[in-house]
Amino acid sequence: MIDTFLTGLEEMEVLWEPLEGLTEQYHIADELLPCALELGKIDDSWCGAVMDFRIRTLVTGDPQIKDWDYDTFLQQVDNRPELEAIFNCDSGDYGTYFITNFISHGMEDNFLFDADEGTINFDSDEFRKALELAKKYCVRKEPVSPGASMLEGKVLCNELTIYRPEELALYRSCYGEDANYIGYPTRDGAAHFLEAGSTLAVRKTADRDEKEMAAAFIAICLSYEGQSAAADDVNFHLSVRKDVLAEQIAAVNKDTEVFVAGFGQFKVGDDLNREADEKLLQELIDGAKVRRYFPVELRNILFEELEMYF
Repeated sequence: MIDTFLTGLEEMEVLWEPLEGLTEQYHIADELLPCALELGKIDDSWCGAVMDFRIRTLVTGDPQIKDWDYDTFLQQVDNRPELEAIFNCDSGDYGTYFITNFISHGMEDNFLFDADEGTINFDSDEFRKALELAKKYCVRKEPVSPGASMLEGKVLCNELTIYRPEELALYRSCYGEDANYIGYPTRDGAAHFLEAGSTLAVRKTADRDEKEMAAAFIAICLSYEGQSAAADDVNFHLSVRKDVLAEQIAAVNKDTEVFVAGFGQFKVGDDLNREADEKLLQELIDGAKVRRYFPVELRNILFEELEMYF
């Protein structure tokens, strides 16, 4: 059994034993969130058992923005001369990050090329404009903190990663009850993204006994008892089990403390509203896609060229 944090999951597809038989043998499929299986799939085969996950999204201070694809997102930036930054970030070169994370979401969905059509967008006015905007707003001498600057219209959006349910109370306190969680631009419109935490895979070349032991161990990790115990660890994020995730939400109370970089220490207190946060969390999960990245070889080329440019 392999922790794919060390190896990558999709990059080593030929090594993994499909796990479809696991859900049938231990009857756990109905207990898991649908995204738990999607996060571990390569094409249509379930190869990685995901223990927990997180959600990445963008929130904007403009309630009038209902959707954006790559073109409309870049147009929103270009149309706002009052902007001081596109998103919250530290000082340094975040132009490379902007190109490879905001307008790139893997081989099948990105602003740089269309793999299916075999066309590229590098030698175009649109791509040059994206580079200009990234250089203007994302190469920083001073950091951009999340929060007030976005609400004042100086920053277009804030990038958020939701690791635990209680963080939503912090974000409500900061951004208000009607915060616009719009998501990242993609080719077909805005989307939230899911990222796996710990993901286990089983070697295809393991013998029968080893595969049976690995399946039993994964079943324990995905059981109610296993997930409940893991949820007590601060490094464990959102549970892939429906019942344990519900318990994580229910456990948030007025005394719950939250720390998110850029926001400082926060105590839920009178901002407690489990119903609102549960509703929002479910909407984000239901509307999210699995986050994809470029293959490492292509990422290396992009980083080398973009870092030189910026």
